Amino acid sequence: MGKKQWALLSLLAVIALGSFLLFYREKKEEIVATVDGEKITETQFFEEMKRLYGKEVLNDYINRQVIFKAAKKYGIQVDQKDIEREYMKLQDGYDSEGDMTTDLKEQIGLNKDELLENVKFYLLWEELATKDVVISEEDLKAYYQEHPEQFRESTKVHLQQIVVEDKQSALQVIKELKNGSNFNTLAQEKSLDLLTACKGGDLGFIRLDDAALSPAIRNEVKNLKIGEISKPIPVEGGYAIIQIVDRREARNFPYEEVKNEIRRELALNQINSLPEVLEQLKKEMRVTIYDETLK
Repeated sequence: MGKKQWALLSLLAVIALGSFLLFYREKKEEIVATVDGEKITETQFFEEMKRLYGKEVLNDYINRQVIFKAAKKYGIQVDQKDIEREYMKLQDGYDSEGDMTTDLKEQIGLNKDELLENVKFYLLWEELATKDVVISEEDLKAYYQEHPEQFRESTKVHLQQIVVEDKQSALQVIKELKNGSNFNTLAQEKSLDLLTACKGGDLGFIRLDDAALSPAIRNEVKNLKIGEISKPIPVEGGYAIIQIVDRREARNFPYEEVKNEIRRELALNQINSLPEVLEQLKKEMRVTIYDETLK
């Protein structure tokens, strides 16, 4: 995962913590725990969270307000396709989109829509930082032509799986599927892979050239059509039955589709650091913190 991706995930963790603090502040006074009969109230809990993390959380909320207000002031927007591409880059290091969203939901409590919103925030920040940098069309096209691998998307398949103990059980599952049984339901009832069984066996989109995909599964699914079911595939812990839910063939992103991304990347090399740009914007917005404990 690149530096930008790590920075964004760190930012998302702070945002999630901020939402957590606000949630508790809105609730009525309740007891959250006791120690040898001594009560720990929500107020005590919140004050401790504020003491430990308050400055960081408040600073993040201020930063977000500054970026969104500045973007509106300067008429800066980001294309939805750019947001989607940056979101997909966050999957580096995960086996699938499903694994990523599940992990981030468990770790920092954000769903996909919230992740996309915060990718948008990060891109607006970059656009604001580079708004006065001019990159020629010639330089943009040269970069596109010199880095073809950066703008090529591998074939991706959206998979569902059911993992059972032995080949005979796998053949029985295939028979039930061919007789009209629902794949999601069978996965929930029979799959030994507990991580995916609860999601109807959903593995999300996976690149066919992803090292996390076993050769046996890759060879079996690469020629399957949408909706088709594989034969039993030997996997660790038993046999898998795979269904193709969707398929996205490999393609090269057209120049016009990635032009803004290239401009941002080249322009970012010509500016001061993003935090410095943000601090300048905060001065323009006249940010004032009144709580002395949060300064």
